[in-house]
Amino acid sequence: MLEETGEHLECRELLFVVENFFEYNGKPQHEVGLYFRSTLRPDSYLRDKVISHKGIEDNKALEFRWFQLVELESVNLHPAFLRGALAAQPVGVSHIVQGK
Repeated sequence: MLEETGEHLECRELLFVVENFFEYNGKPQHEVGLYFRSTLRPDSYLRDKVISHKGIEDNKALEFRWFQLVELESVNLHPAFLRGALAAQPVGVSHIVQGK
């Protein structure tokens, strides 16, 4: 989040280890993502749930918004596995393999 928004987070427990297999520029790729439960600082501007927050990554505009857990299935959220996984309110670590 620091890279995309300039905000620091408190990183807590590991929730997901995600392996993503895909092709990029004609070459096979294997990405490993670690997803942690995290907490915003009390004074973070990202705590405002009324507005969309803007960010940027590699000159690509990003949007950060708050949603109720029951709304996640209809949200264009990436990576897509997070829609169901977060709504299930995970406990412990899950290993997820995508695209293989």
